Amino acid sequence: MRVAGGTTADQRTYYSALYRSLLHPSVGSDVDGSYRGFDDAVHRSRDTYYQMFSLWDTYRSQNQLVALLHPDKAADMTKSVLKIYQDGGWVPRWALAGGETNVMSGDPVTPWVVDNYRRGLLDDRTARQLFDALWRNASEVPADQSIFRGRDGNPTYVENGWIGYQDLPGYTYGDTRQAGSATLEYALGDCALSTMAAGLGYGDKAVTLRARCGNFAHLWDTSVESHGFTGFPRTKAADGTGVGDPDPAKSTGFHEGTPWQYQWLAQQDTAKLFGLMGGPAQAQQRLDTFFDMPLLLTDPAKAAKDSWVHGAYDYHNNFAFNPNNEPDLHAPWMYSWTGAPWKTSAVLRAARTLFTDTPYGMPGNDDLGTISSWLVFGMTGVFEAQPGSGTYLLSTPMFEKVEIHPAGGRKIEIEAPGASAAKLQYTKDVRIGHRDYARSWISHENLLRAGKIRFSLSDTPTAWGTSSVPPAI
Repeated sequence: MRVAGGTTADQRTYYSALYRSLLHPSVGSDVDGSYRGFDDAVHRSRDTYYQMFSLWDTYRSQNQLVALLHPDKAADMTKSVLKIYQDGGWVPRWALAGGETNVMSGDPVTPWVVDNYRRGLLDDRTARQLFDALWRNASEVPADQSIFRGRDGNPTYVENGWIGYQDLPGYTYGDTRQAGSATLEYALGDCALSTMAAGLGYGDKAVTLRARCGNFAHLWDTSVESHGFTGFPRTKAADGTGVGDPDPAKSTGFHEGTPWQYQWLAQQDTAKLFGLMGGPAQAQQRLDTFFDMPLLLTDPAKAAKDSWVHGAYDYHNNFAFNPNNEPDLHAPWMYSWTGAPWKTSAVLRAARTLFTDTPYGMPGNDDLGTISSWLVFGMTGVFEAQPGSGTYLLSTPMFEKVEIHPAGGRKIEIEAPGASAAKLQYTKDVRIGHRDYARSWISHENLLRAGKIRFSLSDTPTAWGTSSVPPAI
């Protein structure tokens, strides 16, 4: 990737983030292809074997950047996940070198794999083997003696559609302890996997998985009120009763976040989510409160500094956007489904003020390139807000020109004359080649063959991208 325009600090910040985005996963095989597997035996691979899979983090942004720029490496990384399954007996959640840490929650490996499948990076045999592994992960639980915890919330989730909360002593992690957020993560993963099942011709399994896309709705508690809004996700016990403090700024059963931040983690079916919120207009009002839009439109830096969550580990007792952590990173793009994609561009320019070209130049923990890749996409003007979809949402670029050179592919040029990260700007119209483009989204395939994408900018909000909304997964 190459950029032109902006300040020296803009370019240094961008390239530093790009560098950090591509440090992991790292090579785990020797020059002869040998590597130590999860069974502690030495194996040999024809493809490069990778390790360090911080999947709970990287499935949301970093995986997509690697797949865009280095599809050959992304293919080998996905095959490495299959080798972990073949050697160790289960798919990983957070694989550290040759072992499973079992940290974090949910089902991050599924949308991570499906994203690379949707990009056509896997041969048929590998895709089918991986689907079998992911289907097992979505249906069963590892044996007690396994080094993997897997989706340990499956027993109640498969039966009821939500994970029954249980705070097991001695476990910091685990999906029953993080039952609220893990239910949302499972639903997103299952929905992504349904598309892979359909693509491979597994019709019955696709139907089963598709029925789980809306499982987030099982957690919706219409009795909960906060900041003038009614209805939020709430953790449930197996019998369906609510667990913990109903205040959605509290976080019983939500991993490193609160219901205010996790309510947006249903981007696979925004129509159903916004229906629970009272419609797109009500959802937009929630987003405006979440980002403090009135202040943001007058002073973006102040809103990011004073209204949003501060500190890498300030996960609890918050109702505002947390740009330091993963669960709500996609939230700025949710405006594309409310008929106001211009607000996404405003939020991203406010977020840009949190990054600098100094050694302390980013908010939060980068989590193996996740926050950095989020910035790279945000400044470029494309981002996949629905992991597993292969669909990018468009926002106003922050450079006058960005060149993307996918390995082995055609160069993509994104032009935005007059673009500046230092002020609020909005998209007036878009042209791809010689054709007007009115949609606020583009598929991965169409992006690769776009050639040149030209944005015309405005200093005032516009109606561009509002004629239709992006598709569901």
